Order: sequence, then C-alpha cells, then structure tokens
Amino acid sequence: MKRFCIIANQAKDENREHTNRIIRFLQEQECVVCSVIFLEPTHTGRDISREITDDAQAAIVLGGDGTFLHVAKALWSKNLPVFGINLGNLGFLTVSEIHTAEPALTALIRDDYRIQKLPLLAAGKAGEESWYAMNDVVISRSGYSRLLHFQVFVDGEQVGDYQSDGVILSTPTGSTGYSMSAGGPLVSPDVALVLITPICPHSLHARPLVVSSQAVITVRLLATFRSRQEEALVTVDGDECGTLSTGEECVVCTSNRQISVLQLPEAAFWDRVRKKLQHSER
Repeated sequence: MKRFCIIANQAKDENREHTNRIIRFLQEQECVVCSVIFLEPTHTGRDISREITDDAQAAIVLGGDGTFLHVAKALWSKNLPVFGINLGNLGFLTVSEIHTAEPALTALIRDDYRIQKLPLLAAGKAGEESWYAMNDVVISRSGYSRLLHFQVFVDGEQVGDYQSDGVILSTPTGSTGYSMSAGGPLVSPDVALVLITPICPHSLHARPLVVSSQAVITVRLLATFRSRQEEALVTVDGDECGTLSTGEECVVCTSNRQISVLQLPEAAFWDRVRKKLQHSER
C-alpha cells in the first residue's frame, strides 16, 4: 500500500503539526499523498467523497471517534479502507495513537494489515429517507425532564415496554459508546448482533437486549399519563437527525452498507478496550 489520502480534524490539529508530520513520513517512505483534507467540526454536511481521487488506496483519518465516524460513513460508497490515528480522548474506533503513528503506518506500507467489514444500521420512519449509523441510533427526550414511554418490537414481536429517558440501538462497534455508559455490554466488533439498551429505565426489570443482526427493530413512542402529545429526538452517531411524535415509529435494521476499516495484527480489540478504559479511570 503506497497511495494515501489524509483527512484531518482541523480543530484537533490547528497548526497542522500532526498532519505535516504524517505527510513527511509517508513521503520519506516513497509513498504518494493523493490529497489532504481538513474538516471543520461545523461542516458535517460536507461531501468529502468528491474530493478524494480514485487512485487512493486508503484514507488516513486524524482525529477522534467523531471524526472517524463522519469520514468512514462519507466514504462507504468509494469502498476505500479507513485507518484512524487518534488525536482525541479515548478513541475506541481509531487503531493508532499519534505517538505510535510511524510504526503503524509502516505496517500499512508493508501490507501487514487486515480489512474489517463493519455494517451500518439503517434507521427511519415509515416511508421516509433512512439515516445510517456506524455506532448507534438513540431515541431520547427532547429537553423535557419527564420520562418517555416506548414500546420496542423485534420482527413484529413486542420485547419491551419502557418508561425511560430513551433507548439506544447499537452496533457491536458502538457498544463502547453511549450503550456502555447506559449499562450495555461490551461486544467484540466481529459479532453479528444489535444491542437494545434502555436509558435510565424506571423499572427494576428493564435490561439491555441482544438480538440478531438480521432483526427488524421498531420503536414506538406512546403517550404518557401526563401528556397525550410527546416528542422524542432521533440521534444518529451523535447527530440530531429527526423527531418522533406520539404514535410514530422508528424502524432500525442492519443495512447492506459496509465500512472497510484497516486493522493491524497487534491491535487486539480487547487489549485496546482494556487500556483505554483503565486510562479514563485515572
């Protein structure tokens, strides 16, 4: 692998010090940097796929998990493998830290890597355009302090009735995110499933559920005893995408879209999770 494009979070590399360092190293290894793109956090709607040349063999992403999510989903149609170098805090999705970037890139140049295919979740209301999530789809309160009332169905069968702050529908990749904070399990990214995690449920019996990746999950927002008209936010990978009103349903399933992520042989998932979670507790 010798031809790379670089996509960097401008806010996390204001002086472009890290980006220039990566460019110099790649050029010293006789690699070609096909394009360099700097992302502003406010420009989330930017279509970066049009700015990348077809001869690039991989995209190197400099930033945190948010940057990685945005870039990976934006490039799915190009089938371009993505490699993350962490400039953020925890960085569960990124494989390398910035201080270990050179050895990691050397492995890519030597073709010492594997490509992991990660599916996206598709979510949307009936008859409306779908949103796509690499981590999670969250249906939650829209600013009111009271609980919301949800019913959850899997392949048409009711599996949950929650008075809660919301519900999280997560991929295995997203199990280290909001779902984990809400009490959901950590899941290896190579397992085919979807997690359903209620957020602060007002019940002793409400627990996270694990369902097949082939399941169709429906979340229905119901009226509460305080109000017949409620509204919930639908958030996809941290971005607010829409709302759900009383009686409306959001349908979530695994899509046919996949993200290609470059992994290094020594970057074991559980070792990475253990180190990052221990670091965050210090």
